[in-house]
Amino acid sequence: MNNKLFFHQRLIAISCLLIILFPLFLIAQVEHIPIVHPVYTFLLRAETKGLLPHFSLSSLPLQRKEIRKALNLIDQSKKELTDNEKAVLLRFQREFDLENRQNAVLVHSDTDSTNLLFSSLISDREKLVYMYQDSNATVQIYPLAMTGIFMDKRNGENLQNVTYAQGGARIMGTLSDALGFFLQVTNGTVVSGEREVALRDPRLKQNIKFATFNSDFDFTESHLRFDHKWFYAYIGRENRTIGAGYFNRIFLSDAAPPADAIMLGAKFKTVEYRFMHASLLSVPEDSNGRLLISKNDIYPAGPFLNLRPKYFATHRISWRPSWGEISLWDGIIYSRPMDIGYLNPFSFYKSVEHSLRDRDNSMMGFDVTVRPFSDIQLKGSFLLDDIIFKELGSDFWSNKTTFNIGGAYATPYNCDIQIEYVRVFPYTFSHFNPQNSATNDAILMMGSLPPNSDEISTKLLWWWGNRYPLQITAAYIRHGENIVDVNNNVIVNAGGDVFLSNTGSQSAPFLNGNLRSTFLLQLDAGWEIIRGFNIQSMARLQNINGQPSITARILFRMDDF
Repeated sequence: MNNKLFFHQRLIAISCLLIILFPLFLIAQVEHIPIVHPVYTFLLRAETKGLLPHFSLSSLPLQRKEIRKALNLIDQSKKELTDNEKAVLLRFQREFDLENRQNAVLVHSDTDSTNLLFSSLISDREKLVYMYQDSNATVQIYPLAMTGIFMDKRNGENLQNVTYAQGGARIMGTLSDALGFFLQVTNGTVVSGEREVALRDPRLKQNIKFATFNSDFDFTESHLRFDHKWFYAYIGRENRTIGAGYFNRIFLSDAAPPADAIMLGAKFKTVEYRFMHASLLSVPEDSNGRLLISKNDIYPAGPFLNLRPKYFATHRISWRPSWGEISLWDGIIYSRPMDIGYLNPFSFYKSVEHSLRDRDNSMMGFDVTVRPFSDIQLKGSFLLDDIIFKELGSDFWSNKTTFNIGGAYATPYNCDIQIEYVRVFPYTFSHFNPQNSATNDAILMMGSLPPNSDEISTKLLWWWGNRYPLQITAAYIRHGENIVDVNNNVIVNAGGDVFLSNTGSQSAPFLNGNLRSTFLLQLDAGWEIIRGFNIQSMARLQNINGQPSITARILFRMDDF
């Protein structure tokens, strides 16, 4: 009897020890997951429900290990989930559990024991070209493919459409639980239809090869990230967002092309500090140094193009208690050779900029996430571009600020309701040196609205058990445009152009100038048919000053990119 008792005690002790040590045996998975991944939308619902203490979605992307940890936390609260939420959670757990998931690969490795891709093409297995995994390394190669049709009908025009296709590969993994790597390369072309319709897609319009050289289009993102305990270092090109919000990320949005950047950071359970220095594209200049501003946002390219160097640097410190997050941020934009003063990972840019003869565009701000009650979350950000304290409360032109504030309610009926208001005061993001404006490749990179604008937006998301929720978005946007003549000469500078700072009047009333009002209603739906293959659809009705337009898109994809 005593021997049996001793045996059971040892068995229980060993089991407990294995449970404690099991996370130590997991692969670290240091690489980032792109911000287009639908897991972020699901994590936002879980965050709203209060299932993710000491967690934040205000700075994306996240590492694979962070997402996996978040999914495990949600799994521990299964009793608080609906059946639909449990179905979605299970889908993402299967994808991010590298050790136990079932895979289908095209090229066999020494460490996998999976079926070949062709024999499992219509299965729910994870589909890869190649996968290698042992205690020191993981390497995953995914095929990427997409074909889609884009349709557009504007006021007084016939329905126009274009069909295009895109393919490529994604290579990602982690070495020695410390070095994460990621490389994604895709190439695409127009198959049929009107090429000018494709240029109405912002991503294709940004692609120089497609928009300027009238060729095919290609995209790439890549990064290396090294983690050791609390320290991390990073270099790479990828879409990033910074700032708390549902529709607007004020400090850094994904509206502009991805920027190449280096980062250094320190991360603990409730505190994270990060420094980033990024390379931006300035606006082309002629031989006299005048900006070649394009009316259609399509700019010249080539070996003889005159482009100034341009950089963007930031510091950000975040405190993450169980009920939300508070972050302080400062940033600097400068268009001249790289300055060591802005390479300091621990400094205050506003004072540094003044000491360097006040040539650059410095900013600062904060963002807050608060969960006052279960299933309710509030988010907001404030950015200070410039301010004259004695002119507070007036329409003084140099009071350049922007803010957003919003809230979300995760209903018990598998629905999320989100609402947000954002305001950008006149001249915000602009600078006396137009090259120092908050733009990358002439596209606004902070928030989604130009100066002298505001927007009220709301969204309804319904989680029906699939990977992608059904989404309905409505928005009303106002913008006070500068008034120009037929030759595009400015008659009234209302502070509505990011490339034009103050040119005269000391007063800049909000929404002064030519008022442009936009109403937008959009429906987004997706369906993962089998693992790896999904259909995406979008339909948007937009009315600008009484001029309606209808846009629709249908995509068939292998993986999300």
